[in-house]
Amino acid sequence: MSIADWKSIQRCAGVKPDGVPVAKTADAIMRKAKILPFTRLDLQGGGVAAATGMVTGSASNIRRIFVHCSATRVGQDIDAATIRRWHLAKGWRDIGYHFVIRLDGSIERGRPENVPGSHVAGFNTGSIALVYIGGLDAQGQPADTRTPAQLEAMERLVRELSQAYPDAEILGHRDVSPDRDGDGKVERHEWLKACPCFDVRAWWSGHNSTSERSLS
Repeated sequence: MSIADWKSIQRCAGVKPDGVPVAKTADAIMRKAKILPFTRLDLQGGGVAAATGMVTGSASNIRRIFVHCSATRVGQDIDAATIRRWHLAKGWRDIGYHFVIRLDGSIERGRPENVPGSHVAGFNTGSIALVYIGGLDAQGQPADTRTPAQLEAMERLVRELSQAYPDAEILGHRDVSPDRDGDGKVERHEWLKACPCFDVRAWWSGHNSTSERSLS
């Protein structure tokens, strides 16, 4: 993406058009878009719209869609801006995820979809990352804490993304832990992390089976 494209984005977002892709520009873009699910910014020029991530890039480049949890305790709600601050404090260039699902089911955008995230070491390129807020119980132990609203929003978002990226596999963070015993399966004792604290493959397979039955 050219400096001229970034300057055009910044002018639309109402920030200084210096052509530098920093977090302040992303924040301004999301404020302008009101961070609504599946919102497309009405910007001038296809290249500029694509650069914001509001219009998807090449679907053939996306091979994985990862589900994460924020590793926060049940009932503790945080937003994309908070996670962005955490990640910037680590020295990252922006929030590591592309989408954030809050407790009430609202979906906030993180990094543009056409910009690689920072969420699974070795798998950031060619992947899209979404995170739901939660993942720990009241004692701080890994648990599936998704609210009914989050469950509905996650299904909707993953279905939308799987349609946009039809070749992408739906995975949880823990699913790409190394298969240390070489049996062809990543088992609990091999997980590097518990994230996202539920079986993503089983969850998504169940939803796909339900959808197929409803269409038959």
